[in-house]
Amino acid sequence: MDQFSLAAAWHRLNPGIHLRLRLALMEASQWLAEMANREQCINILASPDYLDLSERVASAWVLDEALSMGPDQLTWDPLKPPLA
Repeated sequence: MDQFSLAAAWHRLNPGIHLRLRLALMEASQWLAEMANREQCINILASPDYLDLSERVASAWVLDEALSMGPDQLTWDPLKPPLA
């Protein structure tokens, strides 16, 4: 079974959950599109309650600068402390 048929099968079993997930992702995308919300997003992602990333790494992903950074700067392992 390929990834698309698996997703389709999950959708058939969970159409309401799938719809709510898609709506939540759309709402989050709209919120993040507002530049005024980017700093708050960085703080949320960097907090220990969420991803516990360094602010430098979180801001690189939020501000679309991650592609210009080397992989050694963006490595994230949830079992290891984040980059300084």
